[in-house]
Amino acid sequence: AAFLRRVKPPRLDTEQPDPFTDEKVERLFRACRANTWTGQRMRTMIALLLDTALRESEFCGLRLADVDLERGEITVRAETSKSRRTRAIALGARAKREMGRWWRLKRSKWDPRPAAAWFLGWNEQPVQARTLHRLLTRHGDRAGVPRANPHRFRHTSAIWALRAGMNPLAVMHMLGH
Repeated sequence: AAFLRRVKPPRLDTEQPDPFTDEKVERLFRACRANTWTGQRMRTMIALLLDTALRESEFCGLRLADVDLERGEITVRAETSKSRRTRAIALGARAKREMGRWWRLKRSKWDPRPAAAWFLGWNEQPVQARTLHRLLTRHGDRAGVPRANPHRFRHTSAIWALRAGMNPLAVMHMLGH
């Protein structure tokens, strides 16, 4: 009994995820520089993160062979997934359209090997997690949307899917849980 008095109960985390509002998402899209490859890359990143709820590592690990724009889906490979399981995620119309534009505008002109990264920086090197976080945060600040980080996009995607009536088990699968 004396032992139990010394054991502290677990802290309850009552903080709920803070998803983006529709207005904030539109501000993020509007803040992208029109007709530049960096602006199109940012639009593509935002659309893909909102549609698929990818983790940073899964996003940065996306390769050309993982993207099927005709079928409208991407494959998250086991080696980039936290759960170490491969899964396919359907793309929404906006993400599919933005990814097609990114491909036509700039990505198709760079390294065409199937194992090459889908998202490249100005130096034609794969975008790393740290860079992704910095790009999104800076873009969010420019758009007047604080805390625009990859994990907030993940929360927003999951909440939007549930609000749209998606089966919670399907949302779990999409999230890789």
